[in-house]
Amino acid sequence: MTKLHLGLLALTASILSWGGMFQVVKIVLATLDPFYLTSLRYGTAGVILLVILMLVEGRGVFAELRRDPRRIWLFFYGTMGFAGFSLCTFGGLQFTSPQQAAVISNMQPLMTALVLWLIRGMRPARTTLVCIVVAFAGCIIVAGKGDLGNLAEGSVGGDFLVLSGGFCWVVYTLGAARFSDWSSLRYTALSCGLGTLSIFFITGLATWQGFAHVPSAAQLSAVFWHMLFIILMTSVVAVLLWNVGVKAVGALNATLFATLVPLVVFAIGIYQGQVTAAAEYVGAAMVVGALIANNLMARHALKTSLAKLPAV
Repeated sequence: MTKLHLGLLALTASILSWGGMFQVVKIVLATLDPFYLTSLRYGTAGVILLVILMLVEGRGVFAELRRDPRRIWLFFYGTMGFAGFSLCTFGGLQFTSPQQAAVISNMQPLMTALVLWLIRGMRPARTTLVCIVVAFAGCIIVAGKGDLGNLAEGSVGGDFLVLSGGFCWVVYTLGAARFSDWSSLRYTALSCGLGTLSIFFITGLATWQGFAHVPSAAQLSAVFWHMLFIILMTSVVAVLLWNVGVKAVGALNATLFATLVPLVVFAIGIYQGQVTAAAEYVGAAMVVGALIANNLMARHALKTSLAKLPAV
């Protein structure tokens, strides 16, 4: 098996895992609240990632972290990426469908362009702006199921939470640039560990205020296999396989693969017999189409820039 084939298989496994996550989480949310679901997810996955990091890079990474002045930034990015993303996304899934959540979450590449414009003044290309408009229009169509009147009484609150979660993940992803001298495993594991501390604090506060409730043994037993999938497959295995795929096929190709996540979610919904309005398919197609178009144009712009470089 060639490196390319291995990379494609790794990316496919990641996409299938993340696509299945939305449907599985929706089931679990009928038993666990988003706070304890997130705490269990990263409380376990974080430990697994830290153990893997120690085995791969040695215990010295923890001593280096204590001396690294960037650890405050790492805590911030970990909080945004793991606490902010999961709590907002899972909280939103309580009020919206897996299909809508997947489509909105898929907006992250285009949201990144907007965030870079906002905080760094990097204005997106005109074609990217067009793709952003088309994608957001598609999200509105999905949220309203083709009728704007549904936005006022539908799942718009849940959709906004999912969108907020996507923003948190964009901030976390951009934060990796501050740690360019680290491996992707080190950034992921250490930021996850620190972000989990924030998750525990928020969950404790929510429990104290009555917004979250400690699950019983019977509740945990009822969702054991679902949680095993969420913790191991989507939080550990899929992340590691994604990194393998990115190294094998390149970031642009991997990002193109990521646009398929909503298609997996819709396919699972069809298999389960879930009713989806025709307008939702149209909106999803607009979002996926805009992402693919932006990816292809970015690929073309990269080739053009490389062609203009002087020969050596």
